Order: sequence, then C-alpha cells, then structure tokens
Amino acid sequence: MTRFCVVKQFDAMYADFIPPERRPLAYAHPTKGKPKRIYLGMGREERDLYDTLAGDIDDAGEELIESLEDDLISFDEIFSDEEETENYAALFDDADDYEILWLRDTKDATPAPEGYLSLGYDVSYHLDRELFSAVCDLFFFPIWHGADPTGSEFEKEYAALNPNGLFDTQKNAEIFRAHYCQSFGESNLVICEVFKRQ
Repeated sequence: MTRFCVVKQFDAMYADFIPPERRPLAYAHPTKGKPKRIYLGMGREERDLYDTLAGDIDDAGEELIESLEDDLISFDEIFSDEEETENYAALFDDADDYEILWLRDTKDATPAPEGYLSLGYDVSYHLDRELFSAVCDLFFFPIWHGADPTGSEFEKEYAALNPNGLFDTQKNAEIFRAHYCQSFGESNLVICEVFKRQ
C-alpha cells in the first residue's frame, strides 16, 4: 500500500508537544534544552479533519470538507493523489506548520512519485489506519507506549537512526520492529519507507 499524508513539521510538533505525565521522556528529549535529534517520519500528528479551517476557503474547499464529514468521499481517495492531498492540506489554518509525505509499505513495489526522495524507514501500523510510528513514540514523542522504563534498552537501535530520525535500511527497521514488538506486546507493525518532495 502507498499513500500521501499531511503531518506536522518537526519544529511545530516539538514546540507544541506536552509529554504525558508519569512516563519517562523519549531518548531524543533532554530534560532541558533542544532535542538531541530530529524526526521526519510519519508519526507527526497527521492533519485532522476537525482541525481549525482557514478563514478564506472557497466553495470547492467547503464542499470537500462536507463530503469528507458526510462520508461521500474517503480519505483513501484524497491521499491517493498528490494534488488532492495538497488541496486538502491548504484548507486549514496554520498550513505552514504541516508538510506532505508519501509513504510506501515495503511489501509494495510502486515507484515513488517524481521528485520524492526517501528519508528512511519507519515502523508503523498498516497505512490504511491512523498513522502511528513506533520510532516516534519510543524515541521522540511518547504518546502511546512511550519510552522504555530503563531508558537504555533500545540504545543500539537509537544509535542506528539516520539524520532524519529513521532507519537507513529495511533490515535495521526490521530488527527494531522485532525488539519493539517483543517489549511492548505489539504484533501488527509493518515497515514503511517515508518519502518527501525535494
């Protein structure tokens, strides 16, 4: 499976993020100061249909939002097309805080759209569900399981992340997925490659 998505840019995500109570901070978050690494994967608060709309959307934009709310059109239809994804992204306030990515399950051989380059590999639920990243949750923004209580169990995998906060190889992503699933009792995680338009 492949799809486009609209996610919050790292700086905006970091500025807005409030760590959950009673959970250790993720590996990339120091107790003070700036983050030690950045994360450019899929787990950055996907744009929600009920986010604040821009004040100047046209009739076509209002019709698109209403069609999504009334289930007359699906997100699958929107996120299968780059232009439709861009149109959807432009309908919301603070659109500059978001960016478009293209995602590909590694079991899919579809070539990346023209102009999109790989950022690396992420570990997620299937792409037809709400976006989740085990990499993001463990190492950057702990929202679901959060960082491991020891703060050191995944140091080897953390050290293997590239400058985008993702794995450079599918093999390293698979090693992380197996370790994460064992530690947190997950079973339905897949490896996805993340692309950004250059």
